[in-house]
Amino acid sequence: MTKDKNILMLIDFENIYIPSIKQYELQITESGLDKLIELASIDKKLNNSNILVFAFWDHYKLYKQYFTNSFYSVIDVSEDGESCADGYLIVNGMAKLSQQKDDIDEVILFGGDSVYSGLVRYLLSIGKKVKIYSWKNSYYSKLRINRNVEVFYIDDVLNVKEKDDCVKDGYFTSSVLSDGEKAVIKRFLTTKFDYLYLTTTANDILKSTDIGFNDINLYQDAIDFLYRCVDNGILLIDRRTGHRDGDLVKVLIINKEHSKVKAVSQLIKKK
Repeated sequence: MTKDKNILMLIDFENIYIPSIKQYELQITESGLDKLIELASIDKKLNNSNILVFAFWDHYKLYKQYFTNSFYSVIDVSEDGESCADGYLIVNGMAKLSQQKDDIDEVILFGGDSVYSGLVRYLLSIGKKVKIYSWKNSYYSKLRINRNVEVFYIDDVLNVKEKDDCVKDGYFTSSVLSDGEKAVIKRFLTTKFDYLYLTTTANDILKSTDIGFNDINLYQDAIDFLYRCVDNGILLIDRRTGHRDGDLVKVLIINKEHSKVKAVSQLIKKK
């Protein structure tokens, strides 16, 4: 019987998030993160406490909540600056490894920066196999020191070269603010209530003369559009139970922490 491999996963979250925004104008979703971690750890024994995630979380509050809810070890980088997370990852990763040195067979590193070359060399020197997941444009080629280092490009793993497909799969959402998103955000920000009903909002979209909704002609299309806004984090399904005409209905609220919501909010203030 083959012995299960125990692995340690070290995630520099900004190395996942920022390159996709800059290069592809795509923002990774929770589904994309789930898929990435699943593919990286497939056929291996993975303890969630052995997934260490690093970032200056003030910039990524919703993602921090996702990682925390997944029972991963979330490490808060106290300084906001380039390469700050790198140092935290190296120090905390080596400390974790020293505690479980004999139990860890493989280390999976999400981050392709050159600063990690010393860590990779150290891992190889103590007999650990290393896998690196990185975006092509942010990968330092000399991290592939020998055959015990495997490199996987996130671009290929999540099929980002087919931009529409990876969005359709739910792994990413476009970071470009569409006319429809702008219109629905304005609708939520300017209502006198702090919530709106899903069904009522869908009907309002169909009646609206806003050019952002020009491509939405059917009720189901309006519902699908609102659910896409939920999937990409612009809208949230409220925990409150809504009742209308005796029926149970879903209640939506705006996510004021979302970058697109903040952008539209600033446009409204300027007017």
